[in-house]
Amino acid sequence: MFKAALQRIIRYPENVHLPTKSALPVQPSESVKNPVVRPRSLYPLSESAHHIWLKAHDLLQNQNNLQEQSANRFKFLYEIEDCLKNAKDLSVSDRWFLRELCTCLHVFDGFFIKKYTLQSNDERLAGMTDKHYSELHFAIRDAFNSNSIKEKIIYASLLEPYLIKKFGLTLSELELAEVAKYRSTRKALLNHFELLALTDYLHPSTFIFNVLNGAKRLEKFWKLNAIAVGVEPVYAAYYSALEKLSDCNELKDQSGVLYKGINGKKEFNQNERMLNYLHSTRGEVLVPHPISTTNKMDCCFSNDINREENIELRIRSTSGIKVGIFHKSMGKSLNEVILLDKRLRLIQRETVYRKSMRQEQYTLEAEK
Repeated sequence: MFKAALQRIIRYPENVHLPTKSALPVQPSESVKNPVVRPRSLYPLSESAHHIWLKAHDLLQNQNNLQEQSANRFKFLYEIEDCLKNAKDLSVSDRWFLRELCTCLHVFDGFFIKKYTLQSNDERLAGMTDKHYSELHFAIRDAFNSNSIKEKIIYASLLEPYLIKKFGLTLSELELAEVAKYRSTRKALLNHFELLALTDYLHPSTFIFNVLNGAKRLEKFWKLNAIAVGVEPVYAAYYSALEKLSDCNELKDQSGVLYKGINGKKEFNQNERMLNYLHSTRGEVLVPHPISTTNKMDCCFSNDINREENIELRIRSTSGIKVGIFHKSMGKSLNEVILLDKRLRLIQRETVYRKSMRQEQYTLEAEK
C-alpha cells in the first residue's frame, strides 16, 4: 500500500509571486540535474531551499521500499541541518520549510516506519506492526479505565458495539443499558481503524502526530506530498474519527478561546519570525490539519516554566472537540481540545509577562 502510494506524481497548483532571497545552493542528486518543474508553493522558496526541495522530491518519489531508504533519508537530514546553520540569507519561508522537512523526515523514519509496514490486513490499520497494535490495544483499555463512570458510558457509546468486547472494556449491565441510550443519539460510530488511529495520534510517546501534521503542511504549503501520500491511510482514519466526534454534544467545546504554546526560540526563532511575517501582512493561514489546543490557559505549555514554549497562541473559535476521555490520567489534565482545520486570521500581537517570564501572545480568529 505504501509502496504504491509513494510512487504517485506530485501536483502543482497556481503560483503566488513573492520576493525571495537567494542563499548558498545545495546540489541535488544526479537524477535531478535536469530538475522537475519548480513547485508553485504557497510560501515560495529561494534557490538554496529549492535545491533541497528537489533532492527531497527525488529521495521520496524513487524509493523502492520505506525501510531500505531510511539510511539515505537520515543522511539527507545532515544536509538540511547544514543548510540551516551555514546559509546566512535564507528567507522566513525557507527556514520554515527546511525545519518542517527536517522534523517530518526524522519522525517518519524514527517512529512511523518502525510502527507501520508495507503489509496490511483486517486487524491492523494500514500495515500496523503487531508490537504497535499491542501497544495501542493496551492504551485504549488504559484510557477507558481512567475515566469516570459517566465518561466510560460516553466513550463506549461512541464505538461500534463489538469493539467493547474486542478491547476488553468492562461495563456492568446497567452501564451497558445507558450506553445503548447514548448510542441511539449518535449520527455515526467509530470503527476499529478510526479508534486505533485516534489513540495513536493522542498517545504520548508514539509521536505520530508530528509526522501526520508535518506531512500535511509540507503538502499544502510547499507541494511536497510524498510523505502525506504515504501516511494517508492513517491520517484518513484519524480525520474520519474527528469528524464523527464533532457531532457528539458531550464532547463539544464552547469555551470560545483556545490556547496553544509553541517554541519561538528554536532554529533562528523560526516560529516567531513566521508569526511576525503573517502579522505584518495581516496574513491568513489555512491550517491543513486539525490543531491540538487546550481550553484552560493554565494548561497551555507556554505557561509552564519547565517547558521551552515561549509563545502563546490564542484562537478565538466557537467549536472544538474535547478528547480527554481518550487520554490516560496524565493526558486528561491537559484539557486537550482539537480544532478541525479552519482558516485562521492573525489579528493581534502583544508582549506580556507572566510567572516571571516574557511571553509573546498572538491572537488568531477562526472562520465560523
